[in-house]
Amino acid sequence: QKNGRFLALDPAAQGKPVWSDRTGSGGKAGGVHFAMAVDEKRGVLYVPISDRPIGDLVGDSFNGTPNPSLHAVDIASGRKRWEVAAPGDCRDASGDAVKGCFPGFSAAITATDNLVFAPTLDGYLRAFDADTGTQRWSFDSTGRHSAVNGGSAMGGSIDAGGILLDAGQLFVVSGYGQFSQIPGNAFLVFEVQRKTDRSPQ
Repeated sequence: QKNGRFLALDPAAQGKPVWSDRTGSGGKAGGVHFAMAVDEKRGVLYVPISDRPIGDLVGDSFNGTPNPSLHAVDIASGRKRWEVAAPGDCRDASGDAVKGCFPGFSAAITATDNLVFAPTLDGYLRAFDADTGTQRWSFDSTGRHSAVNGGSAMGGSIDAGGILLDAGQLFVVSGYGQFSQIPGNAFLVFEVQRKTDRSPQ
């Protein structure tokens, strides 16, 4: 929920609550924003928390210290397995604050056999170890990118739909200017780099 609470319901008991937890402060752009991810094999629910405060909107329900973070929760018990604070600090190379930047996990996240892909509002693509929460990979998608059609594209905040994985490729839209976030118009495609055969020819 956008108030930062997530819960488990028992479908065999007419939706009776099994457990609940609240790790975010909530608000219009706070709490759980777009989508969580489930790993049935591990029995884990992965929960992204945005917690971006938007104090200039009428009726904003933000009510506490932001906790932009990613959580791994045991599905059966609700017990926390690990938690990772959003890594970004929204500073440029000179140390100045980036306008419209916030490091929260707002976009939908994706779980694979061993990774959790969780892009952030500061424009980073991030992959975390599914068992430990250790960040394994990141890519700053903000700024200008050369485009295959001869033009150029600008990357920005990653929000809403998140990423798509298919056949060893990762697809993401970078740039989301709503709510004064970092705008852009980049559609980026990444491919898994496979080791080449180095045997003598």
